[in-house]
Amino acid sequence: FTIEQFSRAIGGYYLNFNGTAGVWRKKAIYDAGGWEADTLTEDLDLSYRAQIRGWRFRYVDEIGAPAELPAAMPAIKSQQYRWMKGGAEVARKMLGNVWRSDAPLLRKLHGTMHLLSSSVFVLVLLLGASSVPMLYLKHAVYQGQTDFLAVPVTALLGSFIVLGLLYVSTFTRREKDFPAALRRFLLHYVPFLSLSMGLSLHNSVAVIQGYMGKKTPFVRTPKFNLRSRKDSISQARDYLKIKLEPTVIGELLMVLYFAFGIYLTFHFRDFSIVPFLIMQLAGFAVVGGFSLGNAFRRR
Repeated sequence: FTIEQFSRAIGGYYLNFNGTAGVWRKKAIYDAGGWEADTLTEDLDLSYRAQIRGWRFRYVDEIGAPAELPAAMPAIKSQQYRWMKGGAEVARKMLGNVWRSDAPLLRKLHGTMHLLSSSVFVLVLLLGASSVPMLYLKHAVYQGQTDFLAVPVTALLGSFIVLGLLYVSTFTRREKDFPAALRRFLLHYVPFLSLSMGLSLHNSVAVIQGYMGKKTPFVRTPKFNLRSRKDSISQARDYLKIKLEPTVIGELLMVLYFAFGIYLTFHFRDFSIVPFLIMQLAGFAVVGGFSLGNAFRRR
């Protein structure tokens, strides 16, 4: 996030302010048309409308705004749903305005990629779901003569490396003990990727609903006033949603699906995508398992 925002700011590209950490001139808000409630990410919407009108943002990295990260799976999903669906809604609303503006072509292209960024979860879901059929076709139909998996596996590995380099540069740049910071990063990076894969079904539904124009209410991310590791959310569990969403069933089915994929790798003795399948299985197991567990604890 730091690298993205800082680079956008100094490069003169479109960037967005976050609703909990932004200082605005009142004139800029009025000039952009004011706050509008037709998307779930009204801060992203206002940011683009203001920049198209000619206003410029500054990203001030050295000023911090303390905030509480989601502490339970329903809270994570609530936040992710709002961000992903809202991003798709703003893309649907603002892409035409971006391309009709007098901004340079490179800025328009960058803005397009920025607004479409939530769609990456749809691609992650499709790539994961197609990996098992491609493995079967490679061996059962084409007898291993055609490697359907070479290109997607190479592209996925390359994206992991590039993403890792970006994250590690931010993760370690403020640390005096670089080796220790690097170890902590490596310890968290793979679980982060796995969890992102596990959220791909839930987030893809949100993105598709956003592009389809389906209206849903703004659901605030649950907060529990956690100030230390000793604090617990148990006293505020009534704040969490009790409803078991249909996507949870889909997530648990995906666990079985990728378990079958791992079985096929042993059956065909082709272990090229085993790490990828394990990450998918673990991600969906964590996301679906915690979602299911929370629903049953509330009953």
